[in-house]
Amino acid sequence: MSNFCCRLFIFVVLVCLASPLWAEACTYTFKALERNPVSVTHVYDADTFKLGNGQRLRLIGVNAPEMGRDGKPDEPHARAATDFARRWSKDRALYLSLDTEHKDRYRRTLGHITDADGASLSVALLEAGLAWPVAVPPNTRMASCEFAAAKHAAARGLGVWSADPIKAKSLSKGGFARVTGVVSRVDRARNGDLWLDLGANLAVQIRVQDQGYFDDLPDSDWLNRELTLLGWVVDRRGDKRLAAKGYAPFRLQWRHPLMGELAEK
Repeated sequence: MSNFCCRLFIFVVLVCLASPLWAEACTYTFKALERNPVSVTHVYDADTFKLGNGQRLRLIGVNAPEMGRDGKPDEPHARAATDFARRWSKDRALYLSLDTEHKDRYRRTLGHITDADGASLSVALLEAGLAWPVAVPPNTRMASCEFAAAKHAAARGLGVWSADPIKAKSLSKGGFARVTGVVSRVDRARNGDLWLDLGANLAVQIRVQDQGYFDDLPDSDWLNRELTLLGWVVDRRGDKRLAAKGYAPFRLQWRHPLMGELAEK
């Protein structure tokens, strides 16, 4: 990205966060990205699509509720989110923009979908409360805009924000979750990773390679303060080796500061 584009992006992000015109500012920024025409031929979930060129696309910046498959029920709001994405992507010119990392571990293309005016499908889903915002390095170029959209939905309790966060002590399964708990331990491992315990049930990991995204890293000042996180919870209860060492049965990897909120003292 050129220096001019970098300065433009920073300016627009500040506008997004400080102005009621954040949506228009973000649309302008999305439109300034390199964009290539695409078509959507199938909507699997609100964040996963098949494109006309045969590629399978995973939207950057969102995690939408999943439709039920193989006998599993739909997740809450999955039908509304999927229908929204299907309507949004129908009968309009669509464009694909990539970020730093182009593929995920499932070999899906990672990208943003916008229309001719620069309106973003991810932002539209987030503003309606039909997806969670996610910031997964290194694809965080538009994260500030996406989290600004989600903030407006959260303030109104829309969709996925209508439910309270799960208490860390009440976790009973893995998967994506909004979870909250009181920080009971902060420790740095020998490999440089930071670990936070939210009670005995959940351990939060900040890998050394992600710590550069954080202006303020956890320390003893975080103890006894409530921390609310968005992320993928890993169920480790089947690992007898970890259980024998007294490790928490659940783990969450915290990769970007936008995915968490620390309560004031």
